[in-house]
Amino acid sequence: MNRHDSSIVLRGQIVILKKEHNYSNREIARRLGISPSTVALWIARDEESGVLTDLPRRPRQRATTFEEDQRIIEAATEGEHAITNAVHLRNTLGLDASVDTVRRRLHAANLHCRVAAKKELLTDAHRASRLAFAEQHANKRLDFWSQVIFCDEKTFRSSDHGRVRVWRDNTRYEPRNICTETRSGHVTCNVFGWISMHGVGDVVKIEGRFTAEKYVDLLDNFLLPSLRDRHFPAHPGPIIFVQDRSPIHMARVVRQWFAGRDDLVLLDWPSKGCDLNPIEHVWAYMVNGWERQRERRPDQLLAHINRDWEILRRKQDIIENYVSSMPKRMREVIEKEGGWTHY
Repeated sequence: MNRHDSSIVLRGQIVILKKEHNYSNREIARRLGISPSTVALWIARDEESGVLTDLPRRPRQRATTFEEDQRIIEAATEGEHAITNAVHLRNTLGLDASVDTVRRRLHAANLHCRVAAKKELLTDAHRASRLAFAEQHANKRLDFWSQVIFCDEKTFRSSDHGRVRVWRDNTRYEPRNICTETRSGHVTCNVFGWISMHGVGDVVKIEGRFTAEKYVDLLDNFLLPSLRDRHFPAHPGPIIFVQDRSPIHMARVVRQWFAGRDDLVLLDWPSKGCDLNPIEHVWAYMVNGWERQRERRPDQLLAHINRDWEILRRKQDIIENYVSSMPKRMREVIEKEGGWTHY
């Protein structure tokens, strides 16, 4: 017998004990192990209507109107001026509803409180530069991007590692659930690397302070030999080169070096274009996959970098997927009018 049926039987017993035995409400309550108020309720219901089933429940009146729901959603999503605190939302809008009601309205609209993504501020000039670049290259097919090599510098630290996960209950700050880190004693290693649609190229350590002159030397004595050694596929035109617009890359001596070559052409990359360069995903992939090594010397850290780089060389499909996303990146920049993409 389910709970509903047992309730009906209990109510029938109340009525029988009252009508056939004329027991008092208190005596009926004692015999059946229920409260006298419950006995009184069902005796009165039987006298009024003779119906012992539950009455149809009236729908609960909503605490907010449709217009108020829209105001809640708009106030929580209106860009830089959005109100993220549910209490503040209720008070600002003057709602006669609970904070939980405000949260439910947001959840119903598929809005959930999350930590904001961190990105650099884009000025109007940055957005215009990114949008112009995306519009210029929006119709470029993969055969164009297959002629491109993507380059970048990266500083690795011995304290770098991927996310550390633990199995725990509500004991986040117990010693066994804390990933301890130390800033002192860690070593760093600056490297330069390149990738293309055809896979990872090579990576080399940058010795000492990085300057424009050292960058030109690196292009001459590392990049060009590396392209030959890796047999970068021949194309009808020059190889297209991507670098960011850091002061070193934009120095006069670097621009003169590119101007003097006909086998390598510099793509006019936009300002704040890190999310458009797939090599950034390579660096992130390497760090996220790292286990805690705690190298004590720079040469140990460099060996770790080279070892992971060679492992990545065998994962051609990953690099190809990164570069193949370039048309999608262009379209997303256009959709967001020069804003940041999700990449």
